Amino acid sequence: DLSIAGYEEEEPNAALSRKKPEQIYQEGKRIWGQGFINRKQGNYKRILTESFVLIKQAAEENYPLAEFDLSTMYRDGIGVEPNPGEYVKWARRSAEHNCGSAQNEMGVIYEYGIEGVIEPNKEEAIRYYTQAMNQGVPVSIANLERIIEAEEDTRE
Repeated sequence: DLSIAGYEEEEPNAALSRKKPEQIYQEGKRIWGQGFINRKQGNYKRILTESFVLIKQAAEENYPLAEFDLSTMYRDGIGVEPNPGEYVKWARRSAEHNCGSAQNEMGVIYEYGIEGVIEPNKEEAIRYYTQAMNQGVPVSIANLERIIEAEEDTRE
């Protein structure tokens, strides 16, 4: 019984479901950091999995930063097995929600491609790098310069 003198304790997920996606995301990021701080201890994988679950929940509620971090988790296998298809799916979704870092990431994805998932496409790479640059992502400028210079070199 979870009741004490008229007070009913909530199930943990009930309290979580009332939180806004930003709050869920922040909790997931905090736990992610703890996982890396404690990575030499045996429970860090469980901690990272807990972080993954929270960040995924916020991403599923269309929170762009969570979508981007979820793509990173799928790319690098943080709290979940690496999954290139999910990596691209969540990076694209975050980019569509105007996350500059995700737009830059999509530029990288299209510039180099991912075997079995996405073919290289310079035009798409330039489009995403330009979006990221317009969002103020500094690295996107260097990426855009590099890809344009490479295109010019092949024409000469």
